[in-house]
Amino acid sequence: MHSVVRLKCMDYMVKNRDYFSQFVTEDYMSYINRKRQDSCYGNQLEMQAMSEMYNRAIEVYIYSIGQFIILVHRKFSSIFRYQIRQLNTLKSRFDKSRL
Repeated sequence: MHSVVRLKCMDYMVKNRDYFSQFVTEDYMSYINRKRQDSCYGNQLEMQAMSEMYNRAIEVYIYSIGQFIILVHRKFSSIFRYQIRQLNTLKSRFDKSRL
């Protein structure tokens, strides 16, 4: 199921290239092709896309600080929650001073 969601997410980002490409600093299709691989981690951009695709807010629970960080769309009543055991997996997505 993970692979299916990943591919649908990347397809969604291709369909909405005008919006998502402005947040990618490398060639957009190279980025998309890399993110289609199971060995590549997603980041906040992919979470944004999944939030839009499934009309769900996204929260991430970070064990090292013991709290949820709201990532995307608090307006939705349904929530996807993720768990992160190591803060360094979010380094590229968060300014630690905001945590």
